[in-house]
Amino acid sequence: MIEESCLAVLYISGFIKEEVNIMTNIRIERKSVRNVDFIKSYSMDNLKIYEKVTEAQAKNIGFREVGDVITPSQKYGSNCYKNINGYTYADKTKPKESRVVATFYMHPYGNRNSEEVLVDISRDCYPRVNVEPYGIEIELLMTESEELFVSVILNENIKKYYLKEAMNIMLEIFGGCYIGDTIKFSEIRRRRVIWILLPQGTKPSEHIRNLDIVHNEYKRQFIIDRFEYLEACEVEEIVQGLNSFQGYYAFVMKDYCILESAIYGNATYILRRENWEEMSKKTKGELLEEHNVVARIEHTKNWQKYMKNQISSLEKSRECANKDREA
Repeated sequence: MIEESCLAVLYISGFIKEEVNIMTNIRIERKSVRNVDFIKSYSMDNLKIYEKVTEAQAKNIGFREVGDVITPSQKYGSNCYKNINGYTYADKTKPKESRVVATFYMHPYGNRNSEEVLVDISRDCYPRVNVEPYGIEIELLMTESEELFVSVILNENIKKYYLKEAMNIMLEIFGGCYIGDTIKFSEIRRRRVIWILLPQGTKPSEHIRNLDIVHNEYKRQFIIDRFEYLEACEVEEIVQGLNSFQGYYAFVMKDYCILESAIYGNATYILRRENWEEMSKKTKGELLEEHNVVARIEHTKNWQKYMKNQISSLEKSRECANKDREA
């Protein structure tokens, strides 16, 4: 079947056929692929994984204009979720260990006449092995005939380790995608769409209060309490995360920036403030690299205590640095 764009296209539903070796561009329509060995027949320098879209489709995915670069939202499914957050699995070769699995408010001993307290729920679990996010990004491109396409950014790391994951992300979003090495897109300047500045005086806690983030009201209150604590600090601006940072808010302060998540179970990150505008253009994986992160605070009952200590320590360090400069 020949596609509208007059490319030589083979539609594949199910297993890849041998004919693929003589085709220039192929289209795959299935839920996922397990094997991508057939891609070796293409020029890796010119390889592209892409899909044709309308303006409405592009906007719905999160693009604003041609040249935008985004990490697909985790709302599309497990492949997009792992791409943003990574994942963990139980290492059953090692003995179980106690781990906090939930934190929320509850009445002590079930006594509803008593004041609610914040409680950590711990269980004996196998140690978890962390698998890093893939970090796959997609961009909105245009051909000379002004057709819009979404294409995976295939850097050397993605080509070497994550081609299958890149294809499965496209299949998860669109239900089908093209693979080829001949299509050409117009030259554009890339722009990452990650953060949006909130109007002065905006309180994320008020917005979160109306969201159906978690069904457990006690867990919801724990999330709101964390945001209200940060809103009471000396914040210069608050920015809301988009796409790969969906659910995160950045509280930008004088010397540091605090990334807090409205998604239950994530952690709070304190980052160095230097050149926040440049840092904000990085992917989640790049931004949370060790040399950028001052502290990572788990969402447990002692969160406020640890946060207070960290902020106090950072302010003391700033005061000492100022004194040294004055001297």
